[in-house]
Amino acid sequence: MLDFPPVFPDLDAVLVNPGLPVSTGAVFRAFDAFDLERSADEPAWPAPMETPQALCAFLQTCRNDLEAPAISLQPAIAEVLRALRERPETLFARMSGSGATCFAICANRRGREDLAFSLAAAHPTWWVQSCRLAGFRP
Repeated sequence: MLDFPPVFPDLDAVLVNPGLPVSTGAVFRAFDAFDLERSADEPAWPAPMETPQALCAFLQTCRNDLEAPAISLQPAIAEVLRALRERPETLFARMSGSGATCFAICANRRGREDLAFSLAAAHPTWWVQSCRLAGFRP
């Protein structure tokens, strides 16, 4: 079980789903077929992570092992991630869980609103939601 850091910041984020299905069961079956490094080592939490930038630096050291199998089944996930990662407002982007929803963390409200607006305009069939995620403070 992970020991959470003493401080985890509130986050400005954008959630994006391409509106195309991907089955969780199929993603896990594809994962079983992939030749991936299968390490169950828990990451060491740095402390404190008081800013979105500090949290994103930590997240860069982590991975989502389901991302490649999910993309193999639903290539639109890669398109969403590419669209998120190429924007200057995005500090960090990753697929959430087993897909197809992806997220971007932004530095502030203005960044998340600009990112959500531009993505929704460029991809009108995608579900795009600007949001604020509550952090943790003891």
